[in-house]
Amino acid sequence: SGNEQLKSIQDAIGDRQFSVLAILGPQGSGKSTLLNDVFHTQFPVLEPSKSRTQTTKGIAATAVSADSKALLLLDVEGTDSRERGEKSKAFEKKV
Repeated sequence: SGNEQLKSIQDAIGDRQFSVLAILGPQGSGKSTLLNDVFHTQFPVLEPSKSRTQTTKGIAATAVSADSKALLLLDVEGTDSRERGEKSKAFEKKV
């Protein structure tokens, strides 16, 4: 649940200062896969056997730490997500 995820993030960060990294891009462009490969996270990813459908809805978050540093990772829903409707593509067209 959302509360459990927030508690997990708070536990990982603790009282340390932290940086935030968010990844944005079109739906199906590999944002979650990139975060998983670089930071060894477990964000859900697109299954190759299925058609190109939305896997991240809204914003998924997790915290990772290395040495004394903490990083809050935000995996953001595709900026051109078809599931949100045609008006949502306005941002993608401006970039």
